[in-house]
Amino acid sequence: MLCLCLLPACGDSNGDEPDNPNPINPDKEVADPAGTVKLSMRSEAAVGDSKTTINNGLWIDAADNFYAHRGYIVNLGSMKGLGNVGYIPKTGYVETVAVTPGDGYIWATEGYNEFGNYERNTFYRIYVTNYTQNTSGEIIGADIKYQKPFYGKDEALKPSDTNLSVSGDGGEASVVFENNSVIQFVVESDKDWVRPSISSTLDHSFLPNAITFYIDPATTTESETATVTATTYYDKSTTITITRLGVAPKLSIPDDAANKEIDANATEYRLPITTNLDFNDLTLKSSADWATVELVDGSSRTAAIANSIRWIGNEPATHSRANTATVRTYYALVKVAANVNSAERNASITVSSKDGKLSAKHSLSQKGATLSVTSNGKEVNDGDIIDIQDTETSLNIKVESSVDGITISSDKSWAEVTTDDEKSYTIKVAGNQTPDDRSAKISIKAKNSDLAMSFTLKQAGGTLSIKDLDGSTTYYVDRDTHTYNYVIEGSLPYSVKSNADWCTIYQSGKNLAVTVSATTVTRSTTVEITGSKEPIILTYKQTKYKDGDVITLNGKNTLLSLRDGAPLLYYTVSSGAWSIQSINTGATSEDDGEKNTKTIHSIPNWVDLYPAFKSIEELNSNGESGWYMPAIFEVPNIATIRLLTNSQYYYRYTFVRTSTELSSETCSLAFYDKTYAKISYRSASKDAIGQYYAGPNDYYYYNVVAVKKFNAFDVEDNE
Repeated sequence: MLCLCLLPACGDSNGDEPDNPNPINPDKEVADPAGTVKLSMRSEAAVGDSKTTINNGLWIDAADNFYAHRGYIVNLGSMKGLGNVGYIPKTGYVETVAVTPGDGYIWATEGYNEFGNYERNTFYRIYVTNYTQNTSGEIIGADIKYQKPFYGKDEALKPSDTNLSVSGDGGEASVVFENNSVIQFVVESDKDWVRPSISSTLDHSFLPNAITFYIDPATTTESETATVTATTYYDKSTTITITRLGVAPKLSIPDDAANKEIDANATEYRLPITTNLDFNDLTLKSSADWATVELVDGSSRTAAIANSIRWIGNEPATHSRANTATVRTYYALVKVAANVNSAERNASITVSSKDGKLSAKHSLSQKGATLSVTSNGKEVNDGDIIDIQDTETSLNIKVESSVDGITISSDKSWAEVTTDDEKSYTIKVAGNQTPDDRSAKISIKAKNSDLAMSFTLKQAGGTLSIKDLDGSTTYYVDRDTHTYNYVIEGSLPYSVKSNADWCTIYQSGKNLAVTVSATTVTRSTTVEITGSKEPIILTYKQTKYKDGDVITLNGKNTLLSLRDGAPLLYYTVSSGAWSIQSINTGATSEDDGEKNTKTIHSIPNWVDLYPAFKSIEELNSNGESGWYMPAIFEVPNIATIRLLTNSQYYYRYTFVRTSTELSSETCSLAFYDKTYAKISYRSASKDAIGQYYAGPNDYYYYNVVAVKKFNAFDVEDNE
């Protein structure tokens, strides 16, 4: 009974698809390629000779062998599946080979298939899954998978030559592909005087690995060029240039090889020479000793390749014209030494006829040696300055160069260079214990080369500061004992000194405490912190007074506010109106009541128009001066304002007029709210005077207060 099962395989997008048929590790599971056919083949041992064939060209004989009725077959050995069959071998093809489960095969067909069509050079890849047996346990065939057409490994063709120079006589020439396996291709020429044919140097005509060119004789004196393109079935193209020389003498270097630019590394390359002159009629020279040249005749190698062709198409090669084509494959072998210096260098290579009539020149440019440096991952250029902090740190230096023997050094001991490996270095930078910036030059050089660069490490000078203070500071201290706590910051060593025994210091590490003792006299001293370029001076001006002290001045009891070193005396005058006219006076300063008062005094007839200012000015008599109305921010601590205003009533609100104008109608008031125990600001009509009843025990009273500057911290005036 015939059992034929044709099933499309389940594909996997990660498998070996026909457009990517590279060899796959035979021990790795690989999905079947697209187009896989599963087939259960009965052998000739099956009952009734019900053998299964593939296209009437391949079957399993009674001895459990594959028999290639059409073409040849080769066993590739054990592997995991059909997807592992990834190349077409050059050798090993036979008509009969054992059917072995787990093995992969390549079958090359040739002849008429079961449909009467002639198949030639069609490759199948086959994988045997397992034997099939009858109920008695006898092998009667095998389960297989196959896929066709298979075009071989997906890689570009590697021709033995890419440039052929042929005399004007034309003839026959060949190139062979040096790939390790057979790769099917098609070939065409862009000129009709070159007729390329697929050929082979192998045992069978169906194994293409070469191209034979039939070149017509030249009809002009000029050289002509044809491009032959060989393209694999995976669309990878390789070109071979055929130059047919004219009948006149010719010597040239192809345009695409006339100029060459290379990097600084040592190298060698072939420089093709196009000529119809004899090899012995040529001379070659280089303009530089670092680029040596040798004239090489590769014609015999090219001829040998031509003579190795055994098949042209599907016909045996007779080489009837192989020796008639004068193929000259001359080239200059150029060997270039490494450029160890930084400058680019140039050389010219000249090939000439010995009679001097013909010559061609090749220009060579070699780049200078390279040196690139990074510091902590950032590029560093020659002459760069890298700023670093004053504290101890390290830099990771990476050096990449085309030249060996790199050294790196520092001209300062505080920037120590250590080598990690041939490309990595560490610069250990000590902390700067001086207040001055300092610099170290880092030099990088290459042995036996002018390649060099340097950069500068600029380390900031050490610092010394007090946390939350901007340098030297003056404190205005009342008569009580006060302690000030500081934190010293920075990298510099330091010392602390007090210039008075009543100002004591205590140090604990970076912590500093300064205590100013109570006093009955006004005095001043300093604490000096030295170590940086300029000392930090903490000045303590201590007065014998205290905020809220009542000072009798010319028979008047005034109230003192120290105001952070700008003391003022306050004296309640009256409750007169600010102004009885509505104009913008320009007395708008919020912190300079003296300026506002002078502005009012400049107004014509101000004495009659500005009663509150008049009552204050009356204090400046009998040899006394300096009284003015305070600006809004010169009003004292409102906690003591009730003492200042000498109130007769227990007012909820106690208002103090200020000299700060808000508009033509209003001025600013500072007031203390007894209920909420806070200071606030508000506007009031300039013409408002006296007290205002706002309910039981609740009055508004606008107080006019005079202020005068007082030298509470002046040692000379108050000792």
